Amino acid sequence: MSRLRLLELILDNIHNGVIVTDADGYVIFFNKPYGQFLGIDADAQIGKHATEVIENTRMHIVAKTGEAEINKPHRIKGQNMVVQRIPIKQDGKVVAVFGQVMFKHVSDVGKLAKDLSFLQSKLKMYEEELLTLRAERYTFDSILGTNPAILSLKKGFFRRIYG
Repeated sequence: MSRLRLLELILDNIHNGVIVTDADGYVIFFNKPYGQFLGIDADAQIGKHATEVIENTRMHIVAKTGEAEINKPHRIKGQNMVVQRIPIKQDGKVVAVFGQVMFKHVSDVGKLAKDLSFLQSKLKMYEEELLTLRAERYTFDSILGTNPAILSLKKGFFRRIYG
C-alpha cells in the first residue's frame, strides 16, 4: 500500500469532516464523513473550488494569508460548528490548506467545557482531601497518660526543643 493511499484511508476514517485544498483553493481531498454530513459525493468534489463545495468557507483565504485559523466558528447548513484551517507550507510557501470540522455543533464545545470544569472541581476536591490526609494528625498533647515515664519523656522532649 502506498503512503498516499494510507493517508487517504486515515483521513477517510476520521469521524469529523476533512478537506484539503491546493494553494488556490481547489479541493484535492474531501473525506467521506464530510460528504455524508453535507449530503454530497465526496469524490465528486475533487477539482472544485472550495467556495463551490462548502458555504462560508475560508479555505482559499487561509491559502492566501498563510495564517492558521484554529477553533473558529463556521456556519454550515444552519449549524454553528467549530473548525480549524491550517496552511501547509513548504519552504515558507503555502502549498495546501488542511481543514477539519472539530465539533459539528457548538453545543458540543459547551458540553466539553462543562465536563472539563466538573473534572477540575473534582480534582481540586481530591487534592484538598489528600492534603488533609497528609497533614499532621497527632501532637505530643495527643499522648494521654499520667504515668511518670510518659510525663518525663514529654517534658524532656520539650526541654530539648524549646531549651
